[in-house]
Amino acid sequence: MDAPRHAKQRKIISSVFTPKRVAQIDAQIRTQAKLIVDAVAPLGEIDFVEQVAARLPMWTISEMIGIPEHRRDEVTAAAGAMVSWNDPDFIGDGEPISVLFNG
Repeated sequence: MDAPRHAKQRKIISSVFTPKRVAQIDAQIRTQAKLIVDAVAPLGEIDFVEQVAARLPMWTISEMIGIPEHRRDEVTAAAGAMVSWNDPDFIGDGEPISVLFNG
């Protein structure tokens, strides 16, 4: 996302993740991180970004805004499609717009 839209979006998101707010949810984030690592540890070699780094922020945000656990994978997939709609690594040979409707 390019400026000025990026700056506006970042300001909205960063307003939620103030040091005070992060301190309030620190235990939740630590618990989520431990559960994620515990789940992938037995798997051996993994894609760290996909299996760990991408899951923790989405899980945290889902908790913050009240997304039920059974819908989190769906929301994570939709968020990925939304921000990657024109990324050739994400869309492959498809048309960018199709990701938004089929993602």
